[in-house]
Amino acid sequence: MKRTALEAVRIIGVLLLFVGTCLAGPFGFEYGMTKTQVIKLVGKDAVKADLGDMLELKTAPKPHGLFELYHIIFSPERGLIKIFASSRTISTSQYGD
Repeated sequence: MKRTALEAVRIIGVLLLFVGTCLAGPFGFEYGMTKTQVIKLVGKDAVKADLGDMLELKTAPKPHGLFELYHIIFSPERGLIKIFASSRTISTSQYGD
């Protein structure tokens, strides 16, 4: 009985270590982060443009291969409030093919 309880405690401990990774927000960003926190997370070289309440980033903590730019919008009161990503330009015909 004691061994089972000890094993359960160990398993719960390991799971708690990884819960932050499991609950990470989109692309590795979290709601409410400050601009300073985001820049520190991705590095200054990743910032393509600092447009006041918006950052254009070349990468993200957890980037997706289809996206080229990550646009992060901040609120003065709430911090990071919106993320949207854009892909490279995709050439198509007049019919969208």
